This record gives sequence, C-alpha cells and structure tokens, in this order.
Amino acid sequence: MRLFYTITSGVDQIQPKPSNSLGGFRSSSPVPNGTFSNLFGEISKLTVQRGDRPQYIGLILRNETGAAVTNVEIWFDYPEGAYSTFRIAAVALTANGQMEDVPNSYSKPLNATFFEANGSANLVGVGDIAQDGQLGIWIERTLDIDLIRQTQANIYEPTAEDPRRFQPIELDKVEDIKINIKWD
Repeated sequence: MRLFYTITSGVDQIQPKPSNSLGGFRSSSPVPNGTFSNLFGEISKLTVQRGDRPQYIGLILRNETGAAVTNVEIWFDYPEGAYSTFRIAAVALTANGQMEDVPNSYSKPLNATFFEANGSANLVGVGDIAQDGQLGIWIERTLDIDLIRQTQANIYEPTAEDPRRFQPIELDKVEDIKINIKWD
C-alpha cells in the first residue's frame, strides 16, 4: 500500500509541490514517510491569522501488495499537545482513475464525507482494494487556534535560581502525526 500525491494534468505526472496535491489523477510522486511538510506546510503566523479555516490535500492510496486486500482501515496517532487535527474521507475514483479536484487547499471537496480517525480505537474503514487498485483519500487539517495562541503567549518561565529572572521555554518545532493503514 502506498500513498501518492495527486495532479490534474494526468496520470503518472510528477507532483513537485505537495501543496498542489488537490485531487485529479495519481501522480508518479509517492508521499515520503517522515518528511517535513509532506502533507501540509508549517504553521505560520499567517496560518494562525486565517484561523479555523480547514486545509485539504488529495491523495491516492494504491494497492501495491501483489494481492487484493480487504477491510482497509486508517487512523491517525497524534503527539501530546498536537496543534492539528486530521479527518479523512475515502472516495471512489472514476473509470479513468480520477477524483474530484479543488482549486486550492482551503476548498472543501463536495463529494467527500470526513471522519475523525483519532487513534486505533476510532479507525475508519475504507473498504476493499483490488490488486493494483486505487482509492482516493482526502485529508482535512484543522488547527487548535486557542492552544496555539496560548502557547505563543507563554514563551518564558521564571528560572529556578531567581523567580524574578526569566528563561525561554523551548517549544516543539515539529508535529509528527502518524498515518496508520491496516488491512486483511
């Protein structure tokens, strides 16, 4: 099983920019594992100013196991204090391997029903996938703006030696959210 970025220009075209993976066809570019900004970009001041606008990315899950698989299930594992929450929608592709495309990462796909998949206890079943078959996957990211602002407001703490002196609080710079895919 492998996740690929999408592209509107046609099947197996290179998708050099993950932020342009907005539906369409399967690109030739697989989603790299454990790479910074492999799904969504960093959380910047502009992102926080935009507030609670969800962002979307379109992917295609391709069965490269060499056999048909059944009961495909997907869920997310979050680090403690995560700023992001992901929801997932699985969509069927057309006969020519296409899924709906959207104009930008803030446009919600019309033909997708999103589900939270927070932890293995809340996994989402997306069905069966034939050998070499494909399934469209939309991922929605929402930010916990209140938590982000609270964290930004608390960037210093008193030192142990002198409570009148302050030292910076080291904040996490990477949010490693894991996507888990299981099948029979």
